[in-house]
Amino acid sequence: MAIRLSDILEEEANYISRQESNKRSDVPVDTEEVELYSLVKAFRELMKRAQAPEPSMDVFIDESRILEETELILKLITSETPMSLERLMRYYIHRDEFTVWKVIIIFISLLYLMRDKKIIVFQDSPYGRIMVRVRDGE
Repeated sequence: MAIRLSDILEEEANYISRQESNKRSDVPVDTEEVELYSLVKAFRELMKRAQAPEPSMDVFIDESRILEETELILKLITSETPMSLERLMRYYIHRDEFTVWKVIIIFISLLYLMRDKKIIVFQDSPYGRIMVRVRDGE
């Protein structure tokens, strides 16, 4: 099964706009969870560092590659100590695997792991570093 990047980006835009329209100032905010906007912004910065142009075409990625990447990410962050997103990406930079396609696959893999509640992605403070850790019991 292939995933179209344009579908993911459209879904992300709809999610963010719905979320912004539902914001209320009297609703308590869970500071442990990272906002999707911050995660997307961090990956855009990573794509710039990989000297990637903005994607302007449909991208098809084999889901088996994403599943392989999710397993690797879980192995890299299995300790109880949270790992920064920067440190996680350094692993790929040192292995000369820091390409546009790899950044996209890593991003989608992190979203899968978050959806499956296998990891927690959070910020230590508003606009702070993005941290990743395995969810308790995993």
